[in-house]
Amino acid sequence: MNQAVLAGQLDALSPLSVLQRGYALTRDEEGRLVRSVVGRMPGEALRVHLGDGQLGVRVEEIAPD
Repeated sequence: MNQAVLAGQLDALSPLSVLQRGYALTRDEEGRLVRSVVGRMPGEALRVHLGDGQLGVRVEEIAPD
């Protein structure tokens, strides 16, 4: 494969590119990634990282699948 193809593939897998496609990373107050509703509490502050910035949010409801 040529370098342009490899660079495109690498860019597609970049965490920033993933965020630009509409995904988000959520972190707790200590900066740890939130991977589950387990351990979350109503009123807890979280930081949501999006493709164009961040949101400071509070948990209002927990609804496990």
